[in-house]
Amino acid sequence: AMKLLLVRPAVPAPLDPNFAPLVLAKRNYLKAVATASGAKEGVFGGRGFGIYKSLGMGKGRPLYLEWAMPRADGCARYKLPVFPEGHADVEASIYLAGVLIQEMMWQ
Repeated sequence: AMKLLLVRPAVPAPLDPNFAPLVLAKRNYLKAVATASGAKEGVFGGRGFGIYKSLGMGKGRPLYLEWAMPRADGCARYKLPVFPEGHADVEASIYLAGVLIQEMMWQ
């Protein structure tokens, strides 16, 4: 999981040279899922992340983990493309989902 999610910026942060922002980890993860799935569009193709439109795993069926959280003003939702069970990088999907759910809880 760490090989996909531990991504340091090109210019190290002066106060914490080991800082690895979530945005870089997520970008690297989405590229890896797209590559593993054989996505035809790039990760950033079309509007937003094209991976959501073109992700196809296994028999051409996309695999996502979706969740929703009630809010005072409605409902927050998220859809994360994931590696299939048994894939070498499935741990990265589990870890990133946990981090994103925690982040959503604190928003």
